[in-house]
Amino acid sequence: MISRDLDRIRSEEPTRGAAPRSKRLEGASVLLVEDEDDLRELGVVVLQSEGARVTGVGSATEALDALAATPIDVVLTDISLPDMDGFELVARIQAQRHDVPVIAVTGYDGPEERARALERGFARYVTKPATGEDLVAAVAAVRQGPRAPAV
Repeated sequence: MISRDLDRIRSEEPTRGAAPRSKRLEGASVLLVEDEDDLRELGVVVLQSEGARVTGVGSATEALDALAATPIDVVLTDISLPDMDGFELVARIQAQRHDVPVIAVTGYDGPEERARALERGFARYVTKPATGEDLVAAVAAVRQGPRAPAV
């Protein structure tokens, strides 16, 4: 399924000579933290297709290293990571770079989880399974302001 999604996204790229379509994330630098390789690859391709520069990593430790070494505008992170949970990660990111909004992407859905995530510092909350449009819309929204309503 994921490989079909990647093929579809790649096939939607404009053909040579076609007028370029508007890219909603043009100029954005996004850090995508997802420990599942296929989901990370799909997220990277989707965000890049909308003009973002994307760094994809598989752990919180790699995310913190990337954040220290790379200019990042927005972080999208799974809450359940192998080396630390997303709540600890968002706290560490805020300690390093309070200006970088962090979006939670998680399989946990419910009003309590959503409220907890937003109270703990996430700018937005996206539930899995998330569509490419969900990810793009969340990144676009936080680029417009530091605290947009959750989707």
